[in-house]
Amino acid sequence: MKNWFKSVYLFICDQALKINSDDYYAWKSRGITLEKLGRYEEAIASYDQALKIKPDDYEVWNDRGNALSNLGRNEEAIASFDKALAIQPDFTREKIDQ
Repeated sequence: MKNWFKSVYLFICDQALKINSDDYYAWKSRGITLEKLGRYEEAIASYDQALKIKPDDYEVWNDRGNALSNLGRNEEAIASFDKALAIQPDFTREKIDQ
């Protein structure tokens, strides 16, 4: 995904959140987009907002762990990965990518 497209998608997520700040999918999508832009701290904050709304989403916990890992915050990353596995014990990245 090209950066200009990611920026447009981020803008759309932000507009959706202006309409409904409890839009789980907008927070999740915002986090994914920010992570792809290398804006890991902001991605983590978005994932945290998504998890406030839907705390049992193992994919968001995994994505949060990836963003933390990219920042070198490995202990926090492991805790997020552990949370994902606690929710979905047979979770693997390969299942998500199918």
